[in-house]
Amino acid sequence: MFTVLREVLSEVLAIGPDRIQPTSSFFRLGGDSISAIQLVARCKRRGVVITVAQVLKHPILAQLEQHAELLSDVPVTESAVTDDPVGPLPLTAIQRWFLYDTGHGNMDHFNQSFALKCREPLTLEQLHSALLTLINHHDALRTRFARHEETGEWQSHALPATNALHTHAHVEAATVSHSELDSKVLHLQTRLSVDRALNVAGGLLDVDGTQILFLAVHHLVVDLVSWRILLEDLETLLTGQSLPAKTLSFRQWAHQVNDHAQTLPSDQWPDYGPVDPLPCDHAIPCDHVPTYASSQTVECNIGLQATNQLFGDAAAAAHAQPQDFMLAALATALQSVLGIASFELDLESHGRYPWSAQQDISRTVGWFTSLYPVPFHLPIADSTSVDHGFDVLRHVKHRIHAMPNHGFPYSLRRYCQVNCAANGAPAFSLAQSTQPRQQVVFNYVGRFDQLAQANAFWQEHPLSLPWLHDISLQEPFNQAFLVTCSLEPGQGLTMSLVYSTDLHTPATAQRIADQWQASLQGLVAFTVQHAQPCLAPCDFELLTLTEPQFNQLVQLDLATLHLKPSDIEAIYPCLPLQEGMASALVHDPAAYTVQTVIAVSGALDATQFQQAWNSVVDRHPILRTRFLVQPHCQAATALQVVTKVLVPEWTLGTAQAEQAYLAADVARGFEAAGPLLRFALFSTNASEHHFILTMHHALIDGWSLSLLLADVLAHYTSAAVLPVPGCYQDVVQYSMTQDPSTAQAFWRTELQAITAPCHLPSSHRTAPDMAIKRFTSEYFDSVTLTLDNLAAITQFAQLHSITLSTLLRAVLATLLQYYTGNDHVLFGVTLSGRNVPVSQIEHVMGPCINTVPCHAHLTQDTTVWALLDQLQQASVQVMPYEHCSLADIHKCTAVDPGQALFNTLLVYENYPEATPDATCPIAFQYESVEQNTEYPLTILAGANAGQLGMDFTYRTDIFPREYMQQVITHCERIVNSIVASTSDTLVSQVDVLSPAERHLLLTTFATNPHEHPVGYAHQYFLHQARHRPGATALRTTAHEYTYHQLSAMAHALAAQLAQVAPTASDRTVAIVADNSVALVAGQLAVWLTGCAFVVVDPQYPLERKRFILSDAQCIAVLGHTSDLADIPASLPTIALDTLDASTDQPAAFAS
Repeated sequence: MFTVLREVLSEVLAIGPDRIQPTSSFFRLGGDSISAIQLVARCKRRGVVITVAQVLKHPILAQLEQHAELLSDVPVTESAVTDDPVGPLPLTAIQRWFLYDTGHGNMDHFNQSFALKCREPLTLEQLHSALLTLINHHDALRTRFARHEETGEWQSHALPATNALHTHAHVEAATVSHSELDSKVLHLQTRLSVDRALNVAGGLLDVDGTQILFLAVHHLVVDLVSWRILLEDLETLLTGQSLPAKTLSFRQWAHQVNDHAQTLPSDQWPDYGPVDPLPCDHAIPCDHVPTYASSQTVECNIGLQATNQLFGDAAAAAHAQPQDFMLAALATALQSVLGIASFELDLESHGRYPWSAQQDISRTVGWFTSLYPVPFHLPIADSTSVDHGFDVLRHVKHRIHAMPNHGFPYSLRRYCQVNCAANGAPAFSLAQSTQPRQQVVFNYVGRFDQLAQANAFWQEHPLSLPWLHDISLQEPFNQAFLVTCSLEPGQGLTMSLVYSTDLHTPATAQRIADQWQASLQGLVAFTVQHAQPCLAPCDFELLTLTEPQFNQLVQLDLATLHLKPSDIEAIYPCLPLQEGMASALVHDPAAYTVQTVIAVSGALDATQFQQAWNSVVDRHPILRTRFLVQPHCQAATALQVVTKVLVPEWTLGTAQAEQAYLAADVARGFEAAGPLLRFALFSTNASEHHFILTMHHALIDGWSLSLLLADVLAHYTSAAVLPVPGCYQDVVQYSMTQDPSTAQAFWRTELQAITAPCHLPSSHRTAPDMAIKRFTSEYFDSVTLTLDNLAAITQFAQLHSITLSTLLRAVLATLLQYYTGNDHVLFGVTLSGRNVPVSQIEHVMGPCINTVPCHAHLTQDTTVWALLDQLQQASVQVMPYEHCSLADIHKCTAVDPGQALFNTLLVYENYPEATPDATCPIAFQYESVEQNTEYPLTILAGANAGQLGMDFTYRTDIFPREYMQQVITHCERIVNSIVASTSDTLVSQVDVLSPAERHLLLTTFATNPHEHPVGYAHQYFLHQARHRPGATALRTTAHEYTYHQLSAMAHALAAQLAQVAPTASDRTVAIVADNSVALVAGQLAVWLTGCAFVVVDPQYPLERKRFILSDAQCIAVLGHTSDLADIPASLPTIALDTLDASTDQPAAFAS
C-alpha cells in the first residue's frame, strides 16, 4: 500500500516520488488538511481506504500505511446505498450565516471564480457536455434557494438531474479584447440566480488570441475544496474518462450535520474573556457600514526560500502547522502597528470534519466552510523581537488548537441548534444584525497543486482579474481586515490584506503587511536556526493543563528531569498503578525494581546484540519514559515524559563479576527523574552469556517482557520491517475516557459486605505495621510450590468451564476463610488490563496491568463448585471496571483509608509466547526474576512444562518461614481437594490440615496434661494481681492502671454490692456505663460476687433500659450518678463516680 501512497502523494503535492520515503512526514512534504482530503479521495480511487483523521494523526507514512485498508475489505454501509440526493434539505451553518447575518442585498451576486487555460483547445460543445455531466453528478450544483412566501425564511431544495444545461448553468462563447475582459467577467458573474438554481456561469473566451475558460459558481454551493474536485472532474470528463464513484451527497450531509448540532453540549466553546476593540484611523458613525466599494488590497510575499523553510524544516522543528506561523506573524503585526495586545480573529476552515467513519465526503461538492472566532491575549514585550514572536507563536498555537474540533461546533451551535415552536416544528431564530462587526477574518486557502505543475491540464491564467466582481461593490464590508494567505506557483506564500478606506488609511494597511512579512520571515529563520520546538498544550492531547500551568511544566518540571523541550516526544498522565509505582521511588529507589537474569546460549555477537537492544528502545516509547511524580504544574496525576532519544546504560564483564553486580544493581534502584532501565552482559564463554535486564515495573509488565524479547531477537537477526506496535498512550487515553461514576457504583455494590480489612494473620506475637511498605530483598524471602498434576488441574478447569486463574482464586479464598474465619474474604488479583477495545492491544508495550480486589462469599452451605462458578462470573463482570484505581475502589468500602484492604496478592502469568525463529543463532532462557511488591504476601503462579508453579514471596518480618511453609502446604492440599471435589463437596469439607496437623490439634493439644492454676476469667485477673501487682493492667488515653489498683477498685465495689443486694450465681446485675475504667472495674466486681452482668448503654431510650432491667431480672444497678436518675426506685444502685484507684486493697472478697 505504500506504493499507492507514494504515487498519490506525488500527484497531490506535485513533488517527485523519490522525495517520498516510509519515514517521510506528510506535513514536511508540504501537506495540509486540504491536501489530506485530496489524498483520501485519490487513494480510495486506487483501492486504498484511509481517513483524513488518520492522515493528520499519523503523518509518518510508515505509520499511516499500518492504518490503511484495501477497499475490498471495507464493507459498504447502508447509508451509502440509500443516499437520496434529491429533495428539500436544511441550510448548513455557513449558509445561514450568509443568508441571515451578512446583510447582503443581492443574494445572486456572491460567487467564486477561476480563469483557466486548458492544455488543449476546447470547443463549446465539449464544455457543454462536460458541465452537464458535472452538474448532474454533484447535487449541490442543482440546489435552489428561495424565501418562504409566508414566513420569509430561506429554504433550499436539491433538484433532479436534467438534460438541459441551461437549467442550472449559463454558458457562452465570446471574443473579447483585454480591455473588454473586465466587463465580460462581470456580465457572466451576474447571470447567476439562486432562486432558479442557476448556480454555474461559464465563458469560453478568446482574449486577444488566447483561449480562456472563465468559470463562476455561486458560493452557496461551492468552496475552494469543492473547486479542486470540480477542476479534477472537468479534466476527467474532457479527456474522455468516467467520473469516480459518488460519495455522500451534500443533501445527506446537511441533514446529518443539523441533527448532529442538536447533540452538542451548550458549554463546549471555551471562554477566554473579553478582547479590546480594534482601533480605526477614521471615526465613522455607528450606523455607517462600509461597503466593498471602499475596499482596497495590499499584498506581500515572503519569497520561495522562506516558504520552503516554513512548510519544511520550520514547521517540523516547531511542532506547528504553517498556518500557526502565519497567524503568529499577523498577531505580531497587529500588536506592533495598532498597539493592542488582545483582539479577536475569525478563522475560516474547510469544515469537512466527519464524526462517523461512514461519512465519506472526500468527493462531495458543497459549501462546507466553518467560521469561528479565536481571541488572542498576547504577551506584553517588544513586539518586533524574534523571541517575542516565538512566544506569540506558542500562544497562537495553543489558542487555535484548543478550539474544539477545528472550530466546527461553533457555527453548528450558533446557526443549527433549533428552538421548538409551539407545534413542535423546528424554528430557526433569525440572527440579523445581532452580532458586532467582525474584527479580522483570516483564511489560508492552501495551494492548487493541480494548477502548479508544468504539464497540468489546467493552469490559472496570469491575467489579473478583479476578484471583487465575486461580490457586488454595494454589499457591506463587515470586517476591519480580510486576510487571505495562498501559495502561488513559483512565487511562494502570498498574503492579501483587504481593508476599507472608511476605517483605515493605506499607510496603516501597508505597515501591517510589511510587519507581517518581516515577522514571518524572522520567525521562520529563527526556528530553522535553533531547531527549537514551540511546545503548547495542544501537542499533548491527554494533558488537561491551562496555558500558565503548561508553561510551568516546560520551564520548571522538565528541568527537574534534566530535559529540554527539544528532547520531548510525548507527555501524558500515568495509569493508576503506574502512578503508585513511580511515586514509591520518592521514598525508596529500590521500589518496584525488576531484575531479570536471562541465559543467552549460542554464538553471540555482543556488538550486534547491543545494537538490537538499542533499536528496541528506539522502537518503543515506553522504554524512553521518565516520571514527574510531583510536578510543579499542578497536574491531577503524576506524568510520564517520553524522550525522543535514550542511550541505555550498558555494563559488560565476565562471569566473575556477575554476582557482585546483581547485588548492587537491585540496591541501587532508580530515580524517577532518570532513565528507568539498564542492561548488563556477562560472558562465561563464547556460547554462554548472562544478560541482566533491569527495569522499573512502571515501564513494563510480564506480557510486555515477552513482546520485548521477541522484538530483540527479530532485530538481532535483521528481520524484515516489523509492524508498527500498539500505542501505550492509546491505553492511557481509553482509561481517561471511562466514566468513573459507573465503576464506583459497581465496586460499591461488589464490596458492600466488606467492613474490615481481610488480612492473612501473622504468627508473630508483635507483627510490624503492614501499612509500612518494604521493597528491598532483605525484608523478603521466596518459597516455590511446584504441582506436577497440571494435566489433572487443567482437565478439571476445562470440565467446569473455568480458567486456571479462577481455580487459583478459589484456592486462595478457601485458605483465607480457614485462617480468618470470615465468610467474606478479600485478596488482590493483578489483571492484564488488555481486555479493552484499543487497537493492537495485544502488541502494546507497557504496563497495562492493574490490581483490584477479588471478593468471595463463603458460607457453611457453599460448595466448591458453587465457589468456582461465583469467582468465574465475578471475573467476567469486573472486566469493564478493572481499570479503576485501587485507591478509588478503597473509597467504595467501609474500611478505614489508613488500612490496607488486603495483604495477599495473586498474580497469574499467562502471556502469549512468540514462536522462536529456528534460524536465529541465539536463544533466551529465564534464569531468575528479582522483584518485590508492596504486599506482605505475593503469589506468582504460572503453568510451564507440564507443571503449575506458585512462587510465594513474603515479608519475613511479618510471616516466619515455618509459618509460610505451613501456608504453602495448606495451599497444595486445597488445590488437590478442589480437583478431587464432587458437586456436593462443601468448602468447609476441604481437607486443609495434614494428618499430622489434625492429630496435633485433636489429640496432642486436647490431652495436654499441664494444669492451669486458675479456672474462671476473673481468677486469671486475680492471679496476675498477686504475682505482678505493679504491671500495667489497663491503659486509657490519659492514665494507666496497675493490676493492684484495678483489683482494689473491683473488691471495694464487690463489697458494696454484697451489702445492698442478695448476690448469688443465678442473679444478674446491670452496669450502665460506656467504655471506661469504671465499666471494667464493675464487671470484675460483679464476677467476684458470683453474679452475671448485663451492660446497658447509657444512650438507650428510657423504655429500652427499663425493659432490659425487667427482662434480665436485675437485682442491682451500677453506674454513674447521672445515668442512675431514671432507674426504678425499687432497685438498689451503686454510683461508680467515687471509685478511687489509690484505695488500699481490702481483704480478698470471699467470692
